[in-house]
Amino acid sequence: MKSTRLRKASSLILALALTGSLLAGCGSGSSGGAVSESGGAAQTGQSGGAKDSLNVVTYTDPLGVFPLHVDYGADKTRDGVFFQQVYDTLFRLDEEGNPIPWLATDYEVSADGLEWTFTLRDDVYFHTGEKMTAEDVVFSWETALKENPTSATSMLNGLAGGEVIDDTHCKAILSHVSPAFLNMLCTQMGVIISKDYYEEVGGADGYAAHPVGTGAYKFVSRTSGEKIVLEANEDYWAGAPSIKDVEITIISNVSTQFIALESGDADVIVNADLASCTRLAENSIATWTQADSATRTLISFGWVNDYIRDDLNLRMAIQSAINKQDLLDGVLFGYGKTLDIDVVTGFPTSPEEGTYTVIPYDQDAAREYLANSNYDGRELEIYVITGSTCEKAAQIIQGQLAEVGINTSVVPCDNATFTSAQRNATADLMISDNTNVWFDFCNPGASYNPDMETTYKPEEYFQDYQVLKDYYAQIAVEQDPDARKQLMADLMSFGVENAYQIPLYASVNAVAYNKELQGVTASPVSDFYIANLSWS
Repeated sequence: MKSTRLRKASSLILALALTGSLLAGCGSGSSGGAVSESGGAAQTGQSGGAKDSLNVVTYTDPLGVFPLHVDYGADKTRDGVFFQQVYDTLFRLDEEGNPIPWLATDYEVSADGLEWTFTLRDDVYFHTGEKMTAEDVVFSWETALKENPTSATSMLNGLAGGEVIDDTHCKAILSHVSPAFLNMLCTQMGVIISKDYYEEVGGADGYAAHPVGTGAYKFVSRTSGEKIVLEANEDYWAGAPSIKDVEITIISNVSTQFIALESGDADVIVNADLASCTRLAENSIATWTQADSATRTLISFGWVNDYIRDDLNLRMAIQSAINKQDLLDGVLFGYGKTLDIDVVTGFPTSPEEGTYTVIPYDQDAAREYLANSNYDGRELEIYVITGSTCEKAAQIIQGQLAEVGINTSVVPCDNATFTSAQRNATADLMISDNTNVWFDFCNPGASYNPDMETTYKPEEYFQDYQVLKDYYAQIAVEQDPDARKQLMADLMSFGVENAYQIPLYASVNAVAYNKELQGVTASPVSDFYIANLSWS
């Protein structure tokens, strides 16, 4: 059906494709790898005098400065510290997670859901000074599909091509219905690039050497592994930013990050370490904020082990024995939220409370399930990544399971070993964070990827895999928001009733910053727009 009003597309369904969660490992703990120097940034956080510069600290380099050419693989995280400053997208997410107009002002959808026609702003200019037109938008889509088909197909779910109508109107042509298409246009694969500049610099390599967008900040320079320098786009269509000069500094060591912040050498830490945030003193020059995250932590099982795969009572015993609030208190200092289902609830398009099955914490029930199981007292191994927050969660869970008679051992391992255990489903239990934010956040139906059948072979692990696939197929094309929510609720109920995975908790995204800095917010998907900030 045709719509000229902006609809609240399905934006915050944080659904887990029960197999898709196996794609991600667990987040790092409170300390990172090698220490990187701050790069001699100006002490913009110190009091006194006018301030128009900013030093933003992040723990790692962006995956790439030319997003359309980056192979994101299993990592669909935002990477927004860089791309959201230099590039714009047709839509962006508001604070509630709903897509709002940005470079596009309106849209229409054909009755069959396969053609999306966009009206574009006519006052947008690239950093080169040339005006953005529909030709640039379509070229951006085509470049992503041509040069980066894997990431483009995943993150722009359904996009097959585009058509220029006139300078301010273009059409996206989809291969299949994608109700959350607007949301997917908010990802880094939805950035708009300059066709003329791309051709002038000889393609992707030239574009990556000196990226050009329509964003609030212009690229100046990059020292790989150390810093990226930006300057304000004074001709930005949404208004010139208050902060003129920006350094994005890469510091992988958490302690070094916070020393820099509290000394005034850094002004903002994005994706800040939660434990360090909670330790900031009241008299510090720094403070912090947080938002419930789209990242969730869960237990998955080793389906190749018949004593796991064929024993629902054992899996239900494990599920019933876990006190998730204790986990939240012990791992996340009480922040975040416990999860009854593998969806981060409380957002606009999450399944409604009461529409899905909940398996409560109940030690008596756990002991009854265990008594009806075939459990022989063997020690079940819990795999986690060494030094991760999941390792701490595993230690707490180990004690909880022991209370009902289930013996376990925690097996810390490196990323490669953990990934192998996931892919082959060999470990008894695995605790991991799901970080495929954009699949889960925007389009849960897209969480199902046929390639997983080859890579992970889930059909070999449990007999109901076809049931899950059928749910995913329905969710992916269901255009009615209420019907989508109910399908997701039904899928989640099916998952917990069969204990395919055990959802534990959703974490938070934290931002630590100088108290004199105004406009700082945290986002469920780590959105961060420097143009929103100013010094008091």
